[in-house]
Amino acid sequence: MLLGGLRIASQTRKSEVWSLGGRASFYLGDGWTPWVSATYDKERRDDPRFVTATPLTLATGNSYDIPAYMPDTTYTTLGIGIRGQIDRFGISAAYSTVLSRSGIRDDAVSLLISYRF
Repeated sequence: MLLGGLRIASQTRKSEVWSLGGRASFYLGDGWTPWVSATYDKERRDDPRFVTATPLTLATGNSYDIPAYMPDTTYTTLGIGIRGQIDRFGISAAYSTVLSRSGIRDDAVSLLISYRF
């Protein structure tokens, strides 16, 4: 990969996240169930990560390590959604977001429609 006059070598990152949380739901009748969830998450592999870079202007192939971005290692994940059924169609909608991680915005929206044969 070329980036701003640097050749960036391949890199890998291992992740191991432990989570503790809960989920609550309430049956409204007519097949509809809203739910909410919250988890406290901890990244267990929070060792420093480096990227090896080589300036393209150097013909000798000299390289150096530069520190990579390290996001916060503890954060909270919140989710809210509803699931239900209309005739033979199952419907589910959900939204989730990650809080307390500086420099990162992590939101997700999902909609699922299924048909029962």
